[in-house]
Order: sequence, then structure tokens, then C-alpha cells
Amino acid sequence: MVAIVTLDIFSGRPNPGWELTQHQIAALRDELSRERDGTLLKPTTALSRLGYIGFHVESSREDLPQHLSVGGGVIELARHAPSLFDPERRIEQFLLETATGAISSELQDRVARAFRSELSAESLNGRIMAAPPYNPGKWNTDPIVQRNNNCYNYGCDKVLRGFAQPGRGSGQMFSVFSCGDVGNASTRDGLRSVAGVNGNPPANCHYVALVIDPIGPDLDYHWYRFDSNGRWSHKRGITAATDKDNSNQVILNPETADRGEYTGFCGYYEVNATTVRLA
Repeated sequence: MVAIVTLDIFSGRPNPGWELTQHQIAALRDELSRERDGTLLKPTTALSRLGYIGFHVESSREDLPQHLSVGGGVIELARHAPSLFDPERRIEQFLLETATGAISSELQDRVARAFRSELSAESLNGRIMAAPPYNPGKWNTDPIVQRNNNCYNYGCDKVLRGFAQPGRGSGQMFSVFSCGDVGNASTRDGLRSVAGVNGNPPANCHYVALVIDPIGPDLDYHWYRFDSNGRWSHKRGITAATDKDNSNQVILNPETADRGEYTGFCGYYEVNATTVRLA
């Protein structure tokens, strides 16, 4: 059972990699166990830029994440989960130290200089990652993920193993298919009702919009999500995530989009995916 570190720094040539010793694995596990704040920002490894952007650790060990990425003071422990802040860049510093003997001293010095000179991920992205990127493949590529996540999961950017329902995560699910009851249930889960989409939401938050189908005996609700590209997207039940409305038009405003029978527009909410409780 091994753990392989890759230094993400080159473009044309293969990136250097090395295997961690048992002692280094234990030390990395201890570093990862430190309490850190959550964030929706992504490591600089998500950026397309030249030079040093971070480290990746691939592990088959049960006591380490399978896919760990770190860069710019942000740690990603899993691809479908919020990240962690590491403002002192302890994990990056540690992984660079484990490279001694595996890479040249000149390359180590270059990465160390990058630590001192580069902007943090938060500065580079301007908090753009606080709003989730429109990435339908995250929800559509794996048929199990697509079938087991609905509009509420998608709106809150939480991949789960079943359809989340407003209020169930906080212990009191909605009882009536109405704007008020479904909206109040979502606030118990941690969402916050807001007057509208006015500029950037607070750190680590993104916007969603709630609508309902108010006609007939088989009522329903639906959530739209505001993405980092400035557009809205959604996921209808077991179907694929999309940024198109019922008329196959890109959704620029959920209030004016073609929503079919979901004619009741309930309002906007802020979501912090690091703290919202879904079940």
C-alpha cells in the first residue's frame, strides 16, 4: 500500500513524482488531522497557468485520502467535497520536504520561491469558486451519481447517495408543497433567504432559487443554482444537469426562464456548502 506524490509544475515534460515512506505517511496523516476552516475555493491545481501550481497525492491506503490535491494554501481531500484552508501552507511545505533526493535542489528552490511570491488561491480566483463552476460532468458522467441526486442536492452542490429533501437534514422536513413551507425547511438546513442576487454572496456561499409547481394534486418543487460563469443551471430529478430551460435556452434569469408548469417563483437563498445539512 503506497502513497505517490506528484509535483505539478511542468507543461511539456512529465511531472516528477516520488513515493512516501511509512514515516512520512504517518506525518502527513497527522498534518491532515489538524482542525481547519472549510472553503469552496479550489487549490491552484485547478488553474490553467504555467509553473508551480501544487501537489497531488494518490494513495491506496485507508488512512489517507485516495486523491489529495493541495496548492495556494487550499487542500482538496475529495473531488466532490468542500476544500480546507491551509493559510500557513503546512501541507505544501511538508510535501516539498519529502521531495529531497527525488528532485533537484534547484527545482526545490524554485518551488520554495513560488511559495513566497505567488498569490493565494483566494486572490487568484477572486472568490469565483464560491459560486460552483458549471461542471455537468460531475453529475452526469457517473450514472449512479446522476440517478441518486436531485435538484436540491445539485443546488447545494452536495453529491449524496439519495434525493435530499428540504428540512430532512435538520430533522424537520417540509409538510406542504408551498413556497413558505419548502423555503422554511431549507432555512432549517442552513440556507438563508435573500432579497435577490446582488453582487457576490458572502465568502463560501452561492445563490440558489426556489420554484414550485402549484397546480393539481401532484405538486412539486425545484431549485436552480447560480454558477461561477454568471449563468444558472439545474438538475431535474434523475436526469442530467443542464444550463438550459424548457425552451432549450441558456438560463440567465430563473424568474424569466421557461419553467413549464413550475410557475410559482418563491425567491432566492444563499447556500454555504461547507455547513449546509442535507439528508
